[in-house]
Amino acid sequence: MSRIETRIAGFIGGGVAGVAIGVVSLIIATNFGFVPLSLGFYGFVGCVVLFTIIGAIWPKWFAWIIDLLSFW
Repeated sequence: MSRIETRIAGFIGGGVAGVAIGVVSLIIATNFGFVPLSLGFYGFVGCVVLFTIIGAIWPKWFAWIIDLLSFW
């Protein structure tokens, strides 16, 4: 992949990883009663935004997710 494609793939891959980790943490946090559901959604959105930014800054960390998804 070229440098631009890697950056875009890292951005999207970071978002995918953020959604996956955000959903798992939302389920764990609300099921065990650590936070109410309304505050859990703020954590979910924050997780997606954080991982998207990290994926844009360091794209090789998350570009492999897009390579894996495009393989199928």
